[in-house]
Amino acid sequence: MGTGWSFEWSVGNPNIGLPLSGLGDINFIAQNPGNTPLFSALFITPYQGICQGDDITTWILVNPTPTITPVPDLTVCPNAPVNIPFSGTSGATFSWTNTNPAIGLPAAGSGDISFTAAQVATPQTGTVTVTPLYDDCPGDPVVFNITVDATFVEDPPDITVCPGEAVSVPFSGNGTSYTWTNTNPGIGLGAAGSGNLSFTAAGGPAQQTGTITVTPQGGACPPQTQNFTVTVLPLPAVAQPPDVSACEGEAVAVNFTGSPGAVFTWTNDNPAIGLAPSGSGPIAFNAPPVGQSETATITVTPVRDPCAGAPRTFRITVNPRPVLTPLPDRNVCTGDTVQVAFSATLGALVYWNNTNPGIGLATDGVGDIGFTAAALPASPQTGLITALPYDGLCYGNPQSFEITAMKCCETFAGNMDTAAVYACGEQPVPVVFLYNDSLETNDTLRFILFTNPGNPLGSIVYETDTLYFPFVPGVTAPDSVYYVAAVAGNKIGADSIDRADPCLDISNPQRVRWAHKPAIGAVPAPREVCAGECLAVELLFTGAPPFSFTWRATEDGAAVLHERTETAAQSPYLLLVCPDAFDVPYGGGVLGFGVIWWGDKWCGCMD
Repeated sequence: MGTGWSFEWSVGNPNIGLPLSGLGDINFIAQNPGNTPLFSALFITPYQGICQGDDITTWILVNPTPTITPVPDLTVCPNAPVNIPFSGTSGATFSWTNTNPAIGLPAAGSGDISFTAAQVATPQTGTVTVTPLYDDCPGDPVVFNITVDATFVEDPPDITVCPGEAVSVPFSGNGTSYTWTNTNPGIGLGAAGSGNLSFTAAGGPAQQTGTITVTPQGGACPPQTQNFTVTVLPLPAVAQPPDVSACEGEAVAVNFTGSPGAVFTWTNDNPAIGLAPSGSGPIAFNAPPVGQSETATITVTPVRDPCAGAPRTFRITVNPRPVLTPLPDRNVCTGDTVQVAFSATLGALVYWNNTNPGIGLATDGVGDIGFTAAALPASPQTGLITALPYDGLCYGNPQSFEITAMKCCETFAGNMDTAAVYACGEQPVPVVFLYNDSLETNDTLRFILFTNPGNPLGSIVYETDTLYFPFVPGVTAPDSVYYVAAVAGNKIGADSIDRADPCLDISNPQRVRWAHKPAIGAVPAPREVCAGECLAVELLFTGAPPFSFTWRATEDGAAVLHERTETAAQSPYLLLVCPDAFDVPYGGGVLGFGVIWWGDKWCGCMD
């Protein structure tokens, strides 16, 4: 209707919650105190001003509020059938929810409840809420509990232990007592028993596992068993290590063997051996210097988490090395009795070797040295002796020294001058001797001319007791190198030396050489020249270049006008004689010219 209308109304059945009559809009709370639907007619008369409109009649249906008969809490055993019919307002339907489907009932449904209780290990309770419905009208819900009971024991956790370890397992649940069985008595537990578990795990080379089944007793429902395992691990083992003995400075290594996967931990009761007080794994270190033998007891334990096996012990001993006092080098004479006493750590033996048995000593031996120095040739002989101390446990550091065996004679042939001597032509050669010789009784001194400095006595050309050596045609040759040396030794005969004398001595050699006497010649020059001109003279030399010469110009063969020394690198040599360069002015006439001295590389000659 439009605006401006007013209304009067009346109701046929005031039990629905309306007054019998009223004006204006209708607002009320519907009521139905009964269990069946309640109908009432509603009569409405509209007015606009004083004008009355047509009456309107309508019906109001108020359904009853459905109810449900209360349901008591229910306790059942696992696997039991559960049937719960609902009752209440006739014609009502019922919907329900369940807070715990673990009891075997879904989380929601409608109608009566019918299910089989679940097999549960521990009691389970579901809270069920049932709501009645009449058409679309819900009633007040009913709440009750369904409990699926169980005689249970709390599930113990699996256990892993080592042999010899105490095992304690208390049981809890709703039983009045507990019985158990064990599939493997090898773990240290009997095959069956009751009450809580308490035993000592048995040991063995192999892993042992027992399955324990626990059954609660004394409950209202059939008992629910629980299984758990007890595993006893095998103890790891380590092989017995041998005792170790080392010398200071040596590397020490000990490797452990035993059960696969095991870790080997160790302790050391004496760090003075150079090893830490504790560690794990193989042992490796360098033995330090020690003043005396140091012994440590090492305890090694095999560990394979979490079990530790039986420990084993062994010893490591570090011994000091014996010490040998160094000895100086020695010089000995042929025929001497040589004694060498070693000074080493008490109880140590000394082993030695010798590089040169020519001194009279064997190549090796043990203990102090004693020998007679060998008869030797002229040159000394040296043996390197290396001695090594050994005390039965360790070798010490070697010590080396030399023994030199030599001729120990007073005979000394002295020294020749070291400057080489040259002679021009076949003139005698004077050699220079320093006269610093030393002669024994019966010794004499001789001088020899020889050709081989490596074998003087085997290459003698000439022997004399003077310091002059003549050129002997057929014995000595020009331009050859000879040597002169002094020889000292026992005199035999009138002027001979015993070359077998063990004290025979030869001086250093001095070089001697007889050179060819050089010669000079001239190609004839013109007999006449004009004043102011030079005279050309071609000189010819024989010998070893370079050549030196001195020429002189004279007046009438008497007064010296000019004299000069020149050098020619080779032959022939062109000499210019120029009167204008003379020392004394020359006015012309007969000029005398001549070479008054000449020489080559080795010697010079006068004319």
